[in-house]
Amino acid sequence: MRLQEWAAQPDFSYRHELQEGDFVVWDNSGTMHRVVPYPEDSGRTMHRTTIHGEERISGSYALTD
Repeated sequence: MRLQEWAAQPDFSYRHELQEGDFVVWDNSGTMHRVVPYPEDSGRTMHRTTIHGEERISGSYALTD
């Protein structure tokens, strides 16, 4: 739980207030996200796209021991 609390600090958080015409994309492999409940008749549509395969790690993003 301590890691989740640390990661959810305001300095590391983004909250999006949806407006008509918005298009929001995030990468689940590196993002912690959640949804705030919304009315079913709000017109909001969610599409999920999944890419199968292995994530490439290179350059400054490489993890080291």
